[in-house]
Amino acid sequence: MQTQFCFRKILVQCLKMGPTSPRLEKALHLSIAVSEILSHGHTSKKSVTPIDRIEVDSIPSEVERLNRFQDFFMRLPIEERLLLVLKDKHQVNEDELSLIFRQPLASLHTRRSQTLDLLRKWIFEDLP
Repeated sequence: MQTQFCFRKILVQCLKMGPTSPRLEKALHLSIAVSEILSHGHTSKKSVTPIDRIEVDSIPSEVERLNRFQDFFMRLPIEERLLLVLKDKHQVNEDELSLIFRQPLASLHTRRSQTLDLLRKWIFEDLP
């Protein structure tokens, strides 16, 4: 139900904006979607409990830990997950990301790099 509410709200905001340049349209729509997701504090249905975290942290093999990537990924704040998904999975270009997150490119590069470093540390360096 929350998803439908958010979709309606995004649609209404897009209709209020009227016509936009095709170059900016995708970024504006994604910006509205990201704002809605963050404002409603959407979290995944799968939350990481302390017991899950201990279980995943105790896995000794890098390969097994990599197979549980989603468990590590879900530990990240929602903003960082959105940035990685938009940039690395959906290949949203950097100019659009800058508009979506309302941050300069240098700041986004730093955030993405720090987030990837943190994931790398959790998966490959913090072995038991």
